[in-house]
Amino acid sequence: NLLIIDTAQYVQWFEETYGLSPDRFRLVPTGADDRAFHQVKAIEGKGNSTFKILYYGTFIPNHGVEHIIEAARILHDQPSIQFKLAGDGPTKSDAVALVEKYDLENVTFLGWVNKEDLPRIVAEADICLGVFGTTPQSMMTVQNKIYEGLAMRKPIITSKSEAIQRTFRHKKHLYLCERANPQSLASAVQALQNAPEERERLAERGHRLFTERFNLQRNGARFASHLTKLVKEQP
Repeated sequence: NLLIIDTAQYVQWFEETYGLSPDRFRLVPTGADDRAFHQVKAIEGKGNSTFKILYYGTFIPNHGVEHIIEAARILHDQPSIQFKLAGDGPTKSDAVALVEKYDLENVTFLGWVNKEDLPRIVAEADICLGVFGTTPQSMMTVQNKIYEGLAMRKPIITSKSEAIQRTFRHKKHLYLCERANPQSLASAVQALQNAPEERERLAERGHRLFTERFNLQRNGARFASHLTKLVKEQP
């Protein structure tokens, strides 16, 4: 009776691929579970001079982890910039092989992190990474990790797509780079490392947008509204 999906780009894909009418769809963004992902104070300690870049996820082709590794290679002569990669998945072995091939000392694999421990890892990061792959699915959605970073008031670097740019503005809510372009990602990391005030503005504005539009309460209200209208329309 009703099809729920997260972006207009997905609706267009279903129309073009399967001939489904856009009128059958309603949108509910993926958002984030802000009961778990909320602003957490990082634990102060040794190594705070390190500028920490965090990727976490399932190492699927959508995420383009290989481009993160290549960006780390470009920045290997800047030891203060450290890349932390948490999670596991089908492209992880390739990512590990690339790190070994380049003998990179600025990349650390953290392994799988349970959901209850993940907010602490995010809190310790200076920048959280989104996705950089070119698969159709990667282009059509706004990934959970982006919303989760915003929920935790973190500056986000992710790559351009119609779905992303329909919702967020570059240098206002997050920082956009070119897709599948390690040099563009490396340049974005350097730009934000050298601009702490801009990082703070991104974090604040991104978090505000998340709170206003994409937290559990907002998304729950959207879903409830769609369902209520559907029930009222039934004969």
